[in-house]
Amino acid sequence: MLKRSIFILAALAFFWLYLAGSVNAARPDFHAEQKTTREELRPPPPPPGEPPGGGPLERLNLTEEQKLQVQKIHSRYEWLMEDVRISSQKARIQMADFLREENPDRNKIGKQLNRIMVLEHRQQKILLDEFFETRKVLNPEQQRQLTLMATRMILRMR
Repeated sequence: MLKRSIFILAALAFFWLYLAGSVNAARPDFHAEQKTTREELRPPPPPPGEPPGGGPLERLNLTEEQKLQVQKIHSRYEWLMEDVRISSQKARIQMADFLREENPDRNKIGKQLNRIMVLEHRQQKILLDEFFETRKVLNPEQQRQLTLMATRMILRMR
């Protein structure tokens, strides 16, 4: 049961990351304000003359007001997520260092693994909070579509 819950949360997290990418791509100023490290990780902007965006949010047929609200919600959660991602990455690097030691300490590595799991849980919680806050700005049909997209994504990850 716990494994299934973790799997479902992880799948939802991946779906939200996918969805969040389309929110950012829809922002007109998104590509201009990227930091160098983020540019390397994200796809290039669309060719000139082609509107940015696409992805799952386009299928929801959001109004301009809804798009703004979703972008604001995502922006708030993006900073929280970035802090947790950085902490998680540092924790993983530290665990790798522990593993490379001449005589690795199993207890120290176990504690570090627990820290990583706490950070991953925090990431999933942030994504879940963003998902439910975003649902509040959608009409019932859009909520149904969003839930359907998330469900399909979760089932494909099995």
